[in-house]
Amino acid sequence: MARPAHSNDSSIALGQRFKGPGGGTSSWFTFWSRPEGIHICQRHLEARYRCVASEFLAAFPDAAGKSLLDYGCGEALESRRLAQRGIAVVLYDRSDYFRQRVERRFEGAPGIRILDDSTLAGQAPASLDYILVCSVIQYLSPAELEALLGMAHTLLKPGGTLVLADIIPKSLGTFADVVDFLLYSARHRFFFSGLRTLFDMVATDYRAHLQHSHLVRYDLDALSADLGRHGFQPRRAARNIGISRVRRTLPAVKPAPAAS
Repeated sequence: MARPAHSNDSSIALGQRFKGPGGGTSSWFTFWSRPEGIHICQRHLEARYRCVASEFLAAFPDAAGKSLLDYGCGEALESRRLAQRGIAVVLYDRSDYFRQRVERRFEGAPGIRILDDSTLAGQAPASLDYILVCSVIQYLSPAELEALLGMAHTLLKPGGTLVLADIIPKSLGTFADVVDFLLYSARHRFFFSGLRTLFDMVATDYRAHLQHSHLVRYDLDALSADLGRHGFQPRRAARNIGISRVRRTLPAVKPAPAAS
C-alpha cells in the first residue's frame, strides 16, 4: 500500500495479520508482522480506522458500558474514541510490532487494555461482550479459523457477539474488490494514493505472497454453518463493518442458556 510521503511513521492496514490460537504461523502473519510491508498513506490509514469504529458504533449502539476485544487490532487508532463512549476496549495483535506500538500509544489511557499472547490465554472465560475480527479471516487456514471460533465462544459472555467483519465472499471477484477500493479512496480524497497502493501490491513481494497463499473467500452459508457448529447464532449484517461496500459482516451471538 502507498507509502506516506516523507513519513518516518510507516503503518500497515487494520487487522491484516494473525496467528491462530495454538496454530502455526502463516506466511501472511510473517508478511504483516514487519514495518517494511506494503505501506499506506496517512489519510487512508485514518479513514480506515474511523470507518470501522463508526460502523461498529452504528451497528451496536448499546455497546456503552460493555467490553470489546479488537482482535488483530493493528494500529487501533480509534480506541480512545471507543473508550470515550464508555466501552472497555481490549486490544490484541499477534504481531510484536503492532503490540509494542499500541502499548506506547495508549500507555496510561483510561478504558484501554492491551493483551499479549500470555494475557490473552489468561483472559477469563465468559468475560467479554464483543469480539471484533475485522479484515482478518481471509488470511486464515481452516485450522486457524476453527481455533479462533472456539476461543471466541469461550471468551464471550452468554448473549455476547462475535463480529466477523470485512469478509470476502466467494462470489466477489478481484476486479469488483479493486473497483470498490478505488471508489472508497475517491470518497476519502486519496485516489492517487489508492492507485499507488495497487501498484505497490504488484511491485512488492505482496504479489508473491498472494500467489503462494491466496486470500480466502468464503461461502457465507458455509461460514454461518461453521459458526452454528461452534454454538453461535449468526446473521448477515445489512452493512459491512469496514471500508468495503461489497465485502460482508457476520455478527454471531453466543446464546444465553435456556431458563430451566
